[in-house]
Amino acid sequence: ERWWLPSSIARKINDALDECGDTVGRLAFEHKLRFAVAIGLSVVIFGNKYFAAYFAVRALGLSPPLLDLLIIQVFINVLIYFFPTPGGSGGAEVGGAVLMSRMVPGHLLGPITILWRSATVYLSVIVGGILLMRHVKRASADRDGVDDDLEAVERTGEATSTDEPTTPQS
Repeated sequence: ERWWLPSSIARKINDALDECGDTVGRLAFEHKLRFAVAIGLSVVIFGNKYFAAYFAVRALGLSPPLLDLLIIQVFINVLIYFFPTPGGSGGAEVGGAVLMSRMVPGHLLGPITILWRSATVYLSVIVGGILLMRHVKRASADRDGVDDDLEAVERTGEATSTDEPTTPQS
């Protein structure tokens, strides 16, 4: 027992962790393919978050220590949650520039920060926005088709779909 953590809270935390472990184990056993895909996607997503700054620095011709940049990225990704702006905007850029300034020349901090944040945030926002607009457009088109069918039924009293038998009104 810890002096700073009451035993009732420690028990609740342990129970929650046990339940989480059981759930992950059940998912891994019952849905092997989905679980493997989820792990693979997570590796890609976190790989992008943690390696983007390294590749941005390399793209501008520098050879930084990989481990140092990974540590900086992990640190920044944890700190982002404490900035009161959406996505930690501003805080991540300034924090990244400050932390990378010891291994990157000052005149390259701006371009590296732009490349790094573009790869980790802005590209995702743009691609996500495009996919969302496509989805909304498709959903709207589907809804319009349903609305047209409903209007036809209201006008004629007959369904226009070939899936339903139509009976003429007397």
